[in-house]
Amino acid sequence: MAQHVSAQIQAKLDRIDEHFELLNDKFWAAIKEHTNHLFAPVEFDPQSGWYESNVGEFRPDTTQIAVIGGEINYQLRSILEHLAWALVKANHKKPIGNSRGTTFPIRATKPRDFVGETRRNGLRGVTVAAAQVIEQFQPYNTGNQSLLAIDHFAKVDRHQSLLVTAVNVTKPEQLRPLYTINPPGSLKGFHRVVKRGQRLVPGTKIARLLFHPGVKPQVYMNGALSLAVAVTDRRGGPDSDIEGDIVEVTRLFNALKPHLGS
Repeated sequence: MAQHVSAQIQAKLDRIDEHFELLNDKFWAAIKEHTNHLFAPVEFDPQSGWYESNVGEFRPDTTQIAVIGGEINYQLRSILEHLAWALVKANHKKPIGNSRGTTFPIRATKPRDFVGETRRNGLRGVTVAAAQVIEQFQPYNTGNQSLLAIDHFAKVDRHQSLLVTAVNVTKPEQLRPLYTINPPGSLKGFHRVVKRGQRLVPGTKIARLLFHPGVKPQVYMNGALSLAVAVTDRRGGPDSDIEGDIVEVTRLFNALKPHLGS
């Protein structure tokens, strides 16, 4: 018995989650030998008396991560197309399978009449209510660039591999327990500087540490900090926040479920 389209799309999302876990595994495999080099370098600031922990030079091989990121992005774009076709079928119409046929619209700027225009083109056969939901998720409405990035990189990845451009902190509250300080008990104060979502590049300030007078501290890092990987193309296109893109497509799918029929 054939699965309902909702179950098929959910299976795709589950597979994407597996790919994302693999991406994280590959990412941490690439940096596990470099954690101290990435986060632990500390420099003394004589004006404040504090030590500053900054991101060091860090350039691991991220080729596999970029490949997996491209696969995730392509699957996300595929889900959008599946949704467009499924919405037409749920309205008892026939999708159009050519270059000007049924497709999921993504607009950066607000058209005069999104619902009317798209229902005469890529969303022909989709109900007004479903088209209105899709409009709610358009980048010009949400300010979220995920759909634009998904569309862009799905096209790019057909012809060239993507590049990992940045890592961003997702849970900065995890930072303090990762620091090992020698000698023990010498740390007098700790101030986290890095913020949630901040991009990490060489020189980014991570934290400030204050030690008791006369101490020559040694600082090490041990453990994993939750990070998000961003990718781009070789022409310097927009960054794609892979985890954020997955979240946005999942939200869109859940909003459209009532319009997919039973």
